[in-house]
Amino acid sequence: MDIKFSVIKNAMFWIVSGVVLMLISLILFFSNLRLSIQFTGGMELILDVESQNLEGVDEGISKLLVDNGFDSPGVYIGEKKGYPSLILELDISDDKSVDLLSSLTKDYLIDNGHISSGDDILENAIIGPSIGDWMKKAAITAILFGLLFIGIYMLFAFSGIREYLSPGLLALVTMFTLLFDVLIPAGAYGIFMFLNSAIQVDLIFIVSILTIMGYSINDTIIIFDRIRENISYTKEKKLEKDNGQTVKINKSEIKDNNIDYVEIFDKSIWQTMRRSLATSFSTLLVLISMFIFGGGVIQLFSFTLMIGVIAGTFSSIFFATSLTYIFGVKNSK
Repeated sequence: MDIKFSVIKNAMFWIVSGVVLMLISLILFFSNLRLSIQFTGGMELILDVESQNLEGVDEGISKLLVDNGFDSPGVYIGEKKGYPSLILELDISDDKSVDLLSSLTKDYLIDNGHISSGDDILENAIIGPSIGDWMKKAAITAILFGLLFIGIYMLFAFSGIREYLSPGLLALVTMFTLLFDVLIPAGAYGIFMFLNSAIQVDLIFIVSILTIMGYSINDTIIIFDRIRENISYTKEKKLEKDNGQTVKINKSEIKDNNIDYVEIFDKSIWQTMRRSLATSFSTLLVLISMFIFGGGVIQLFSFTLMIGVIAGTFSSIFFATSLTYIFGVKNSK
């Protein structure tokens, strides 16, 4: 594919744009962050009633729990599996607290006419703080190990061009690019949390983030691999001597006279552009279908992935290559 325009000549623009988007997403996510009971501990009830039957129940139960010794409970009304759900975020220290929480909530719902009997409670899930702490550690560990193994792979895969581009730098750029790919969908998820108090960060969100990391790294490595191939091709290019013999260009000749890094980077980007866009577009078609026809958990999962695919495509083509050029070539010292 011909070079339509130079990405690398505008490298600083793409880097600044990426960093600004990351900062905005960071603010959106953490200013609206709410962890689900899977991480904090608490209780969730799924009720076989109409949503309007739960009007005012959040304030009433919150006051009831405070009066009975529960500190700063968070009570939210949402939807799960097509039914209204009641989410209570609070610390549950022992079995006595579990029994008290269950009886208080059930009695309140029945006494105030929100449900007719206990049979209207389809599910009642209670998670203690120890389980929540374990889940938080497991989620963080999974993300960190994913980044570590990706970095190790980059060190080995690109060791053959270390004279021209540092594999360590490529590993760092890849991990920083993955941070971009994660923060952008997280910021969009933060907007969802702002609009709907029942939407929280749960295990499904963590799974979607890990999925985005696995998907986005593919495009980045494809472009980096094409850069490696083009550098290797230039490195092995032969010169014809007057007597017809051929010799390989030595390292100094290549580095100083024969490698045009801007051209190689732009050429590599445009050679893989069609593949990157086609792959992302076909993936988005599936995710859009899931978002439209799915519901609840599937809808949130597909939405997060859609934003992640778009962010990953942008970062692979513009952000990662620009970072590599600026810090690996232009300011290599």
